Amino acid sequence: MLKSSSIVFLFASFLIASIPKDVLGSWLPQSFRTSKQSISINSPATWEVFSEEIYSWSSSLFSPSSQFVAPNTTITTCGNEDDLIAVDFVDVAPNPPKRGHPLVINAKGHLSETVVQGSYIDMVVKYGVIRLLAKRFDLCEEAAKIDKECPIEQGELFLNQTADLPNEIPPGKYIINVKAYLPDERQLTCLVITAFF
Repeated sequence: MLKSSSIVFLFASFLIASIPKDVLGSWLPQSFRTSKQSISINSPATWEVFSEEIYSWSSSLFSPSSQFVAPNTTITTCGNEDDLIAVDFVDVAPNPPKRGHPLVINAKGHLSETVVQGSYIDMVVKYGVIRLLAKRFDLCEEAAKIDKECPIEQGELFLNQTADLPNEIPPGKYIINVKAYLPDERQLTCLVITAFF
């Protein structure tokens, strides 16, 4: 569904931009290795140290002096012809996204069946090779956060949303794998989003 796939992409963008610090610690491995240092995350208080270390480490990789130019965000489908959402397009601006700036998402597609309560999203978010999140979300609850109500009727779908991205997103490569399903486990869509900050 475009509303669903767009909702999924918007939700993924919000996840990257605003993962609660106390929750992020529980998603990361107990020992996270940066260039020559090991930092243990076992309480929200240690997040500040971790945040500074990872930001410093990743900033050194992508500093202005390195002349790094972030590639554009790519959104590819990983589903098949049986998916219930045919995505016409998903555009993001600016592309690549910029920390501390609004991210505008425009999308259009066609939903061949109504999305009902009990539909869900399986999402995996990676920072490089580090898995930040692997979780199931209620699609209708997430849709309500951007003023979309279930049931989402079949037919053409349009989405225009803006997400404010904070400055604190560590620079680097993020890969978001999203699969959305109806309650009977028929797949709505499968998307792989690769974004660089």
